[in-house]
Amino acid sequence: MCFAPVFGYLGDRFIRKRIMGLGVMLWSLFTAAGSLAPNYWFLLAMRSMVGVGEASYVTVAPTIIADLFSARLRIRALSVFYVAVPVGTAMGYGIGAGAAKIANDTLSENYTASHDLMEPWRFSLRASIHH
Repeated sequence: MCFAPVFGYLGDRFIRKRIMGLGVMLWSLFTAAGSLAPNYWFLLAMRSMVGVGEASYVTVAPTIIADLFSARLRIRALSVFYVAVPVGTAMGYGIGAGAAKIANDTLSENYTASHDLMEPWRFSLRASIHH
């Protein structure tokens, strides 16, 4: 979350929907790129960049929500948003684990060392892109 203040600054000066859209696009792009990681360091770099995309989203989205709802409904809308963040994270773990199991079961019959891009953990990252 080191980049959250940067996106907060940008959100005050530029169109917030575009900043959030760019952040979600980066989040998804780097999650997908991480599934192609040839080594640990590349995976670490890609997952770190996922955090940059996430920082834009979680910093700017509450301000957009606040603009969209009246004072009476705003607290409910923000509560749903803030509950959805940890629930979505938990769902990502579950979906990723399920995808890895399915991929492992499917690929175990045909898997060889030359098919590194077909490793089950890569499918779990791809399945959790939109958690």
